[in-house]
Amino acid sequence: MRNTKKLLSLLITSWIYIFLFPLSTLSQDCSRQGLEISTGDLPTAFIGKSYSAIVSAQGGKPSYQWEVSGLPPGLRPVSRGCSKGTNVYHPRVYIEGTPTAAGTYQVTITVDDGSDSDSGTYTLNVQQDTTPLLRVLYPNGRETLETGKTYELRWNFNYPNSEETSATSISLEQAQGTQYQEKVRISNNAETKVGNNRLLWTVPTGYEGNNYRVKVWLDKLFQLPSGASISPSDVSDLDFSIIPDDGFNEQPTITGLPDIPSNAKTGQSVSFSWSAVDSDNDDLYWKIDWGDGTKFEETCPSSQNSAKRGWSVTKSHSWQAAGPYNIRASITDCKGGTDAEELRITIGLSIPGLPPGPGDPGDIPPPDDDNSGALPGAPGLPGAPPENGNLE
Repeated sequence: MRNTKKLLSLLITSWIYIFLFPLSTLSQDCSRQGLEISTGDLPTAFIGKSYSAIVSAQGGKPSYQWEVSGLPPGLRPVSRGCSKGTNVYHPRVYIEGTPTAAGTYQVTITVDDGSDSDSGTYTLNVQQDTTPLLRVLYPNGRETLETGKTYELRWNFNYPNSEETSATSISLEQAQGTQYQEKVRISNNAETKVGNNRLLWTVPTGYEGNNYRVKVWLDKLFQLPSGASISPSDVSDLDFSIIPDDGFNEQPTITGLPDIPSNAKTGQSVSFSWSAVDSDNDDLYWKIDWGDGTKFEETCPSSQNSAKRGWSVTKSHSWQAAGPYNIRASITDCKGGTDAEELRITIGLSIPGLPPGPGDPGDIPPPDDDNSGALPGAPGLPGAPPENGNLE
């Protein structure tokens, strides 16, 4: 009996001890681990591309305070809090922005909870983005194209630090349910270069309808920074429509302009080239006013054709007097449609036998009427000997 009472007393004492002194007090408080940053390497950033990385910590008290230094230009730390009751915590810090300079940066990150802290240095690489990017520019959605008319398909190819070209395929696709299916192959061998590209396309009859898009893709594989290879492609952002020719005459448009030389001289023949397009495929006729009283002009025929003739012209001209001139080039489809572009050229004076001097020899403005701007030593001008050789 005595042993039974003793055993019962021991059991009661043990239960009281367990309830009054939880087991957690007999061991280390695992919920209060040492504070440490738990993020590994920072992802690579690319110049001009939006960047975001998350840095987290664990352990310690939840009221973290963050410090970040050594970030590349264009990036900044952002600490966003989360609420729990009346307290606001910052369990992580975000590195965000758009980097502007390439390089390898050593970023120092420190977290502090008021009684403990942790710090680390992380490498952040910023590279030039070499991802090839292809974008369809026209038609890009909500346009209305007419059958039998010619349009300029346009797309852009961006591939930094490269001058590569690629054969290009272009197709007209139409929505069939939830998928787009190719209706006609526009081109199998268009050329794409870095920058803006274009191709003239006459919309064939028999394709009137809605929900069309143009797809452009390159027939060459390009390597990504990750080492993978892709064939860049893009489609119109939104659908466009094709309708029958409405019978109205479309205006021609001058699309190509000549380069203007900066050192043209009197008597020098200068070549100029223009190009144009016409959605109706009409033949085009040019008129060029050289600004010095002379003109080049093509006359309209008795019957107009639509064979795409005359869509470009190259002409040469020389000016006999120095000075600025306005060159006006205009086109007509002889159906009432016209377009015009005006350019300005400055012609310098060319003096035979003039020895080279500072700057461009012969690049001399025309003399004033009173000869005040003439060069000393030129016959008949101030400072030159008389033409008869006798001094007065």
